[in-house]
Amino acid sequence: LSSAYALASLNPLAPEKVRRLQAAAALEPADSKARAYLLSAALQHPAASTKVVGELITQLRAYLDRGTIGEKFELAPTLGRHGTYAETPLLVRLLDSPDADTRIGAASGLLHLVR
Repeated sequence: LSSAYALASLNPLAPEKVRRLQAAAALEPADSKARAYLLSAALQHPAASTKVVGELITQLRAYLDRGTIGEKFELAPTLGRHGTYAETPLLVRLLDSPDADTRIGAASGLLHLVR
């Protein structure tokens, strides 16, 4: 989990390493905390394929719908940085969360999206 978080902060990774992150995420169970962070790290260093980026964003959307508070806090800004305006309704909906961390993540995601 810590490694996935750290990998997201590194300089751009080579496409092969991004594919390895995606493969590691695919091996994790759907409810794994590590899976969410591996997906986020892979999206921070997108491979050349827009198809791959689209697949990662689709998976992140699912975490924002059903994930934990920590996952939403981490993934909402990532979605804002790498998504499109199509993510706006999901991020706006998270602003209504009773949890402050979820609202902070959503607000950050929206700010990244409109920059």
